[in-house]
Amino acid sequence: MITGIILASGLSRRMARQDKLLLPVDGMPLVERVMQAADASRLDAIILAYQNPAVADLAAKYRITTVYNADAAQGQSASIKEGVRTAAPDTEAYMFLTGDQPRLDAATINLLIDAWRKQPGHIIIPAYGGRRGSPTVFPARLRDRLLALAGDTGGRAVIEHFPGMVFTVAMPDAGAGIDIDTPQDYDAIK
Repeated sequence: MITGIILASGLSRRMARQDKLLLPVDGMPLVERVMQAADASRLDAIILAYQNPAVADLAAKYRITTVYNADAAQGQSASIKEGVRTAAPDTEAYMFLTGDQPRLDAATINLLIDAWRKQPGHIIIPAYGGRRGSPTVFPARLRDRLLALAGDTGGRAVIEHFPGMVFTVAMPDAGAGIDIDTPQDYDAIK
C-alpha cells in the first residue's frame, strides 16, 4: 500500500501572505490540481495535511482524508509528521506531494509508484530535466526517521542521511516538476 501525503499547510511567506494554494491556475485552485492528479493516480490512499480550512474543503470532492496541521509554523516537517501519523498501519511507502505543483499529473505519480514497486527498499526521487523535485517516495521502514524531522527541512534530511537508498527517476515531462513559490513563479505559469 502506497499512501500519498499532500503537504498543503505552508504559510506562503514568499507570496505576500496570499494563500498560494488557492490561486487559480487554468480555472482551478492550484492545490486542487494536485488533489485531482493524486485522485486519478494509483495511490492506494491520499492524505491532505492542511492549515487553511478552505484548502480542506476542496478535498471533499476526492478520495482524500484530511488532517489539520496545528503546527504549520514549525515548517514542512510538521506536515510530514501529521501525514505519516495519519497513514494506515499497513502503509508500505509514503509519497510526499507538494500542493504547489500545477502541472503534476497522474501519469507522473504513477511512474514514481512503478519505480518504487521495482525498488521497494529505496527512496524514489524524480528528476525533471536533471533537477531533483517532488513527489518523493519513502519506504515505511523510514517512518521513525520521518517522525523525528524538525523545522522546515522536509525529507531532505533523511535523504542526506541515506544517500545509498536514493533511486532517481528521470521524468519525461520536465514541466510536471514546476512549483509555485513566488509571485513571479505564479505570473510565469499563468
